[in-house]
Amino acid sequence: MSPQSLIPPKSPPASPSDEELKEEQAKIAELRRLLVGTDRAQAVRLKPHLDKIEPKDLSRVLPTAIRLRTAQDHVLTDALMPTVAAALKIAVKRDPQSIASAIFPILAPAIRQAIATTFSQLVQSLDKALEYSLSWQGLKWRLEARRTGKSFAEVVLYHTLLYRVEYVFLIHRETGLLLQHVSRDGAEGQNAEIISGMMTAIKAAWQDFMHDSFGNTPDAFLSELRVGDFTIWFEQGPQLILACVIRGSAPQELRTDFMAPAIEAIHREHADEIARFDGDPDPFVTTRHRLESCQQARYHRKQGPEGEDTFRLSPYLAVPVALVLLILAAWAFLWIRDTWRWNKYLSRLESEPGILVTETGTRGFKYFVSGLRDPLAAEPTKLLRETSSLSPGKIDARWQIYQSLHPDFVLS
Repeated sequence: MSPQSLIPPKSPPASPSDEELKEEQAKIAELRRLLVGTDRAQAVRLKPHLDKIEPKDLSRVLPTAIRLRTAQDHVLTDALMPTVAAALKIAVKRDPQSIASAIFPILAPAIRQAIATTFSQLVQSLDKALEYSLSWQGLKWRLEARRTGKSFAEVVLYHTLLYRVEYVFLIHRETGLLLQHVSRDGAEGQNAEIISGMMTAIKAAWQDFMHDSFGNTPDAFLSELRVGDFTIWFEQGPQLILACVIRGSAPQELRTDFMAPAIEAIHREHADEIARFDGDPDPFVTTRHRLESCQQARYHRKQGPEGEDTFRLSPYLAVPVALVLLILAAWAFLWIRDTWRWNKYLSRLESEPGILVTETGTRGFKYFVSGLRDPLAAEPTKLLRETSSLSPGKIDARWQIYQSLHPDFVLS
C-alpha cells in the first residue's frame, strides 16, 4: 500500500448559505453608503440643475472667475497664450487688413517718430559737416579724423557739442528693474540691462555709504554721477527713477524743463500699472515718448552781429574757391555760347534747299551732323562761316549724295 493511499482525501469547502450571502451584501451596501453616499446624493440632486445650465448663465460668472484667477497667478494666462497666439495667426492670414487697421493707431505714431528722429540726426550731422568742411578748422578736423580712424562727422560733433543726452532709462525704484529705455543710436538688448543694473548698484552703494557715515538720512539720494566723458543725472520719483546719460555739460534747464515733468507725467499716467507692478515691463512701453522728450542736444553756433547763424569761409580757402567758381562760370558761358551757335547752324542747314539733316548730337567734345546733300546744294562749311563762329574742327559732318527734286536743281 502506497503512502498516498493512507492520506485521507480533502473535502471541498462548504458553499456559503443564502443567509450568509445576504449578510455580506448588506455589509457592502452599508460600507458604500458610508463612503460615497453623501456625495452621490448631492450629485443626484445637482444633476437636474447642471442639465439646465445655459450659456447665458455661464457668461455671468465667467468674467469674474477669470479676473479672480488672473489676480492670483499667471496660470490662466499661460494656458490661454498658445490659443490666443494661434487665433491671432489665423486672423492675420484670413483678414490682414483688419489687423492692420487695428494696430495702425499704435504703429503709425511710432514709425513717424522713428523716421523723424533718424532724419533729424542725419540732417544735424550733415549740417555740422557742411558748416566746417570749407574752413581751416575743418581741414584740421579732417586730419584728425584720418589719424583717429573716426568719421569727419564724428570729429565735428565732438568739437562742437555742448551737450547731448545719449540714453534715458526708466527704473523701478524698489526692485531696480529696467522698465523702459531709449537711446540716440538705437541700442537695445543686454547692454541697456547692464547699464541700468550698474547705475542701480552704484546708487544703492552710495545710499548705504550715506547711511553708515551720517546716520539715518531718508531724504538723501544720488542726483548726479560722472563716468568718464559721460554724466548721469537721476530724477527721483515716489516709485520710479529717471536716469539720463549725458555727453558734455548740460544746463539745469534739462532737469527742470524736461526730466522732472517727464517723471511726474509717467507717475500720473501709469499710476495703476505702478501699483500692480509684478516685474513685467510691458505695460510701460507707452512711456517711450516721455523718455524721448528728454533726448535734448545743443551745439556751438557761429553767430553774426544780430545773433543769426552765419557761415564763415576761411581766408586761406577764399582764393581757391573763387578760382574754382570763376572757372565754372567761364565754362558755363562757353558752353551756352557754343550751343547757341550750333543750333543756329542747324537751323540754316535744315532750311537750305538740297540738304536733308537726318541726325545731330554730340560725341565726346565734338558736335556731329549727318544727312543727305545734293551736289548742287550749298557747301556746309561755307554755311558754317556765314552763320556761326564755330570752328570746323569742332564739327564732325558726314553727308551722303542724293538727287534733290527741288525746282532749282531740276531746271539746272
